Amino acid sequence: MKLTDEDINRLFLETENDGFIRANFSPTVILSKHADFLDNAFALVRAMEEGHKKYLLLLLLVKYIFSMREYRKFSTPNAFNIPMEERRIEWIKNRTYHASIKAALKPIPDALRELAGAVNRGVIDNAQDNKAYRLDAREFLPAIQADVAYFDPPYAGTMAYEDNYHALDQMLEGKIFPAQKSEFSRKDGMKFLDEVFRAARHIPIWIVSMGNAGGANDLGELQEMVARYRRTETYRIKYRHIPAVATEEHQAKNEEYLIVGRPY
Repeated sequence: MKLTDEDINRLFLETENDGFIRANFSPTVILSKHADFLDNAFALVRAMEEGHKKYLLLLLLVKYIFSMREYRKFSTPNAFNIPMEERRIEWIKNRTYHASIKAALKPIPDALRELAGAVNRGVIDNAQDNKAYRLDAREFLPAIQADVAYFDPPYAGTMAYEDNYHALDQMLEGKIFPAQKSEFSRKDGMKFLDEVFRAARHIPIWIVSMGNAGGANDLGELQEMVARYRRTETYRIKYRHIPAVATEEHQAKNEEYLIVGRPY
């Protein structure tokens, strides 16, 4: 089941909505014309019957919001939205916000059709019964049987997802609420991973990835933690952030660990 032009056209049928996004996130996060569309589209999708199309359309709307946020971030200083809303393009750093300017100027139906293509390419039939869960990993892991577990925890002490995407979370919920900080995002968040690994002792193969936050995290500690339970193979991978969001000093220290754990 994939998205069609008819599904996309449905998002433009006028329906009653509360104007939540326009009232709370425009123009600081989303331009007013996009906020009006999103308020209407979310109201339409939420009223749909439960099923695959409903959630594919929600994914499409999330991707559309991301397309208008430079580097997919919500925490950057507002150097784009208000000048764009007020048509003061000369105030915008065109090089940094080039993609956002293009996204803001593109007709909404055209943008949605392009993004729907990306969504549809991710819809495949693997002839398996697939399930997704949203639970605390420490509660979820003991209740499942699996051959391989892949752990991709938050990078402790870095920008937390729950802070960066707080605006998006509120748009999806349709209400304002305080950000709830995960203990895994704290500076000492790595220590809580031992509880996760203990909960996964019955799963034979582990794959663990984590970045060192520009040298702030000791990934040797992570390797030692995994080694309490599994024979480890550790790979250290240098990587670079987008230049606009990291200094050269930070870039020089960036490193990611990939740890493969097998039973002793």
